[in-house]
Amino acid sequence: MLHQPGITDANSASTQSLGSVISIHRHPSACSKLLISLFGGLALLFLILLIAIESKSMQFLAIHIAFTLGFAMITTLLIWFRRARRNDRFILHENGLRICKWGQDTIVKWEEITSIIRGEMNCRHGAAISTSPFLKLKTKLGQTLKIGSVWSSVIGNWIEAGNELADVIDERTFSHRWKQCLADLERGAIVRFGSLSATRNGLTIKNKEYSWGDVEEISQHVTLINGQGATEVLLYIKGRRWSIQRLQLFQIVDYKILRGLHAAMARANPVGSL
Repeated sequence: MLHQPGITDANSASTQSLGSVISIHRHPSACSKLLISLFGGLALLFLILLIAIESKSMQFLAIHIAFTLGFAMITTLLIWFRRARRNDRFILHENGLRICKWGQDTIVKWEEITSIIRGEMNCRHGAAISTSPFLKLKTKLGQTLKIGSVWSSVIGNWIEAGNELADVIDERTFSHRWKQCLADLERGAIVRFGSLSATRNGLTIKNKEYSWGDVEEISQHVTLINGQGATEVLLYIKGRRWSIQRLQLFQIVDYKILRGLHAAMARANPVGSL
């Protein structure tokens, strides 16, 4: 089960039940030293201008004091935020995940994770393209656990750590999520994958129904605009005219389950069987 008892001791029973540690990663924070230096420098610049410039009109003083205090307050807030998050960690264990954020521990075992939403931001660096993931995990208790964010893409050291976290979580939880999906389909339920849904007969995408055989391929695609872009999912649909349905990766729940299900079901459902 999920625990949030405040600060959890590393030797507590709930932590020990997670087994040995695989890896530890710092929480990505968009509040970098660069931002603190930028706003701190602006505050100092306006203070110097306030002292050095000879004009002392009330309007001049009011404007410069407002800007100086504003930049100083932003700098103070950024410093506080950075210090408050300095001990945040994601700790991968053999049997689960430990999330340390804002002085609290959240402990979740792999079998307690029921679904995964994964988004990706891509950035071009010369000839190379780096991918920074962000995750939303749903648990049996209905909680949503967030790992990373869109802003994490600007943090270089999160790229490698974030991809390792995402891959390990997906791998360790795939088996029981896959079995649950098949069980739901077997009893005739509709399985929802975010912006689309599935039955034993096919997929419903944007209120249009397709048999599994109608869907030729489901794949990821990266489109960069000015060197940046989110990962898309393309669904190639057969018919009199080929069509492509586009969705953002973060709009799909359990993308890898969806792809595996399509590969398994397309062989059993002929084209146009709906």
